[in-house]
Formats: sequence, C-alpha cells, structure tokens
Amino acid sequence: MTGRPHGHPAGENTNYHVLAGAVLADLGLGGHVRTGTGRMGTVTVAAVAENRG
Repeated sequence: MTGRPHGHPAGENTNYHVLAGAVLADLGLGGHVRTGTGRMGTVTVAAVAENRG
C-alpha cells in the first residue's frame, strides 16, 4: 500500500483548469475554435468545421 487513498491516480494535484486553458489556447491559435459572447456575458467556444472541398 502506498498510503494513497484508492481511486486517486498519480498526479492528482494537477490543475485541470490550467490544462484545459492550454488546450483551448492551442486550438484557438490553430484556428480550430472560435469564441463568442453568450448570455449574461459568458464566453462561448465553438469548433470550426474543416473545409474538405
């Protein structure tokens, strides 16, 4: 037994919000998503369809 409670993987303290932000930033830089303004000032994120002409 390692002293860790069951059901908690290694790296459990990773900040998933930071990782999600990094993924969205990378997708945005690649032109794969677009952002907009939703109701009450929230930010919306939408995928950009590939043009397979």
